[in-house]
Amino acid sequence: WKGNTQHVKVGDVLERNISRTAGGTVAGLIPPIIWDTIPDVSIYPVGSSADDNKTRTSISATRTDGIRYLFEKEGDVIIPAIELKWWNAYHKKLYKRTLKEITINVQANPDLGMIESLRDSLAMLNARGAGTEEEEKPFYQRLSKKQIVYLIILFIVLIYFLRHIGRLKSIINQTIKYFEKRQEKYQQSEKYFFNKFIDAAKKKESPAISKALYLWIDFLSLEEPTITHFVSMFGNETVRKEAALFENMFEGEQTKISLTIKAWKQARQNYLADISTTANDNSTSWINPGR
Repeated sequence: WKGNTQHVKVGDVLERNISRTAGGTVAGLIPPIIWDTIPDVSIYPVGSSADDNKTRTSISATRTDGIRYLFEKEGDVIIPAIELKWWNAYHKKLYKRTLKEITINVQANPDLGMIESLRDSLAMLNARGAGTEEEEKPFYQRLSKKQIVYLIILFIVLIYFLRHIGRLKSIINQTIKYFEKRQEKYQQSEKYFFNKFIDAAKKKESPAISKALYLWIDFLSLEEPTITHFVSMFGNETVRKEAALFENMFEGEQTKISLTIKAWKQARQNYLADISTTANDNSTSWINPGR
């Protein structure tokens, strides 16, 4: 005890420290003291300290827990007994020791205005003490079980990566080359040029649509590589009418044209499936736009 337990008045503070030393264990395995609440007394735990003591042949540990009592009312105050238990692995028995309860007679104090300031000061000390206890613990003791598992997994992955870094680098390079070749092949495909035509059609700007359409038609395997031949063979009435709009444009003219994208996609499907629409469409409304 720090302070005289026999002469206490309202507003006084007493500090109590309990130290325990255990053989064959480490400080992190000694549990903290659980302090009981006491009526008309405010309690403020003091930052605990823990130390490991190692030699070549043995190991032991010491832990000290502290508490401050602020007495707020006169009269008899009972500090409850504290029972400490531990298991002796050698004797295979459970031992206990009891620190007896203490009765403190608190006398009146005419200067009661100091209690609030004492509460604030002790609360600040308590906050600092709690932080100090955590900082004093070794790094591994401040980690949760889940955090330790994550660190182990990360360590294993890192070791694996370092051992196989050459192989992983080769795999990454092969993957990059694969996708580069795939992209290059796509950019030289009929599908690529058709998608460019569709993108231009969505913007509704005639010069871009016309240019993209000619590039796509040039890529197709047609008997005659012209828009006229394509729409006459694979287009329906809608596609033919829309293709005829290009005939009435001057070169480079900025004209808005709205195409029926669904109809053009169907015409492409007819081409890919080699389905001619000529036999099913006797319409004479087609005007040859040329190239």
